[in-house]
Amino acid sequence: MQAALAINFPVVPPGEEDPRVRINTMIKIFNQKLPQRPNPNPASMDMGLFYEIKAAIKLVRARKITHGKEISRGLTKHESEVLGLNGASQMVKVPLPGNRFRELDIVYGGNNIVEVKDKRVLDATQMEKNVKLASTLGGSLSYALPTPEGKDKPNSASAYETAFKEAREKVYQEDGIQTNYSLGIIAVPSEDFAKNYWDGIVSGLAQIATQAELDKEIDENEDSSTMW
Repeated sequence: MQAALAINFPVVPPGEEDPRVRINTMIKIFNQKLPQRPNPNPASMDMGLFYEIKAAIKLVRARKITHGKEISRGLTKHESEVLGLNGASQMVKVPLPGNRFRELDIVYGGNNIVEVKDKRVLDATQMEKNVKLASTLGGSLSYALPTPEGKDKPNSASAYETAFKEAREKVYQEDGIQTNYSLGIIAVPSEDFAKNYWDGIVSGLAQIATQAELDKEIDENEDSSTMW
C-alpha cells in the first residue's frame, strides 16, 4: 500500500510549502486565541496547539519535516470567516468509511507519523490505529511529549512505550502485520508559558525565521566575507 492511498495531505496556501511559514501561521492562530489578561484560568489556553507548534519547530530544525503539507493545522479567522473554507481543509487526514476521517498531527517523509500530546492521558485505541497504519506503510511512529525542565525524557515515556508494545502485539495477532520499528519519543521541553503570559512577561509566541529569511542572511554573510 502506498502512502498516498492511506494519508491525505492538504494543499497548502502559497508560501506555506516552507514549513516555517506554516508554523508561523499556527503561531498566529495560537496568539489570536489567547485570552485577555487578567484571566486566572490557564485551561483556557490551547496548550495542545502550543506543543504541536513546539514539536513541529523541533522536527523542522532536525530536517525531518521538509514541506508544510506534512504539518496539520486549523484555519485562520480569515480562512474560516471570509473564505469559508472547510474546517478540515488544512489537516493531514486518514480517510475512513462513510466519508469520515481522523486527523494526524504530523506525517513526514510520507509515512512517518508523529502524534503530539500535551497531557499524560494515553489513548490506547489511537495508539493501536497508528501502529497499524505506520506498519502498513513501512514507516514509523513517534509521540512528542512534554518534558520537564532539566530532564532528557518525558515522565510519561515509559507508559507510552508499554502501550506501544501492547498495540504492536495486538496488531500482529489480529491482522498479521509486523511492526519493524521501535516507538520514537520526542522530548518537547515544557515551558511555563501560561504563567509568563499571566505575569505579562510574554505577550504571545514569537514568530520563527522563514527559510527565505535564513537564506538571505546566509547570502549577506557570504557577500560581506568576500569583501575582505
